[in-house]
Amino acid sequence: MQKPIVIMAAMEVEADFLIQKLEHVKCEQVNQYKFYEGTIKGYPVVVCECLVMTINAAVATYIAIEKYHPMAIISEGTAGANAKHVHKGDIVIGEKCVNIVSYKSPYKKEGEGSNSLEWNLVNFICGEEDRLVYQQGDKHLIQLAKQVKYSDGQVRFRNNWQWRCLEL
Repeated sequence: MQKPIVIMAAMEVEADFLIQKLEHVKCEQVNQYKFYEGTIKGYPVVVCECLVMTINAAVATYIAIEKYHPMAIISEGTAGANAKHVHKGDIVIGEKCVNIVSYKSPYKKEGEGSNSLEWNLVNFICGEEDRLVYQQGDKHLIQLAKQVKYSDGQVRFRNNWQWRCLEL
């Protein structure tokens, strides 16, 4: 039996677009998370409507790993980020990532507000500040992604905080 690909989608509108691509769909709900099982071109795919917020994505991803033992997990959406050169239909693949909740804000007096440009990254494992600790993407899956023929947009690879574009 083939291990499925799991696609995590935070919002119903994002999940619905993907669910429409599935064949032979059945839905299973675990707590508040909906898992739509089906196939795309005969390959097993699970679309999870995981709801917004990091904690929901983390819990739903854990459930998906335990339940489906996927060969890959794709996080779909923009996480609120936008770039002028990324358009609907484009695919952005992160070759590295950093834990966004690893930011520490400086002390401010009441009424001084917060300025995200003053925040520091903290490596909570070592207690070091201002040091990016990257999690590497799966090199094999990244290489496979570079070989895929895709005509509904551009495939963009993100590495070291610089954009590279692969025109397909």
